[in-house]
Amino acid sequence: HFVLLHGAGSGAWCWYKLIPMLRSYGYNVTAVDLAASEINPLQIRDIQIISGYFQPLVELIASLPANKRVIFIGH
Repeated sequence: HFVLLHGAGSGAWCWYKLIPMLRSYGYNVTAVDLAASEINPLQIRDIQIISGYFQPLVELIASLPANKRVIFIGH
């Protein structure tokens, strides 16, 4: 399972070319919108600590089966 993480000032949309390519090879792919990015409604001024920024990623990881192998790709 590939989990794609965008850089600051970006969003999950930045992976629009890579996602279909990986899926065409049969991989599970999830692009995460981190807090205050793209579709995530939280505003950057409302994030008090860095863990708040990564909360969507934490929730995704918690939702995966414990034995699921994950490859993180970020930029």
